[in-house]
Amino acid sequence: MRELNLNPPYMSTMFEAPIPMVKRRSFFEDLKQFNAYCNDFYNEYYGIYPIASSIEIEAAIGEYLTEPHEYDIQFDSIDREKIREILEPGYSWAGVSGGITLGPAIEFTVCEE
Repeated sequence: MRELNLNPPYMSTMFEAPIPMVKRRSFFEDLKQFNAYCNDFYNEYYGIYPIASSIEIEAAIGEYLTEPHEYDIQFDSIDREKIREILEPGYSWAGVSGGITLGPAIEFTVCEE
């Protein structure tokens, strides 16, 4: 009868699986995709919210990357909204701290009658 090998070279016990190798993209590839992503939203010619030129968007990304952050930059929608805050200084997004998109900052005044 053939003996079963329960510990092949890539496993230390039969309950452990080998860790797959994940290819990580480079920072520059992520940055290039993030630039395109921001342009899809904010480019003055074809963006969903046409508010800036591609040069202005690129400058805003550069400014954003050089600012200190309390969180990791993931090149996601939170970071994209932070780019919009740079492009439109009056725009405020509370998603990072509050978890809810509030849209443009609006000041409310309570009037007593």
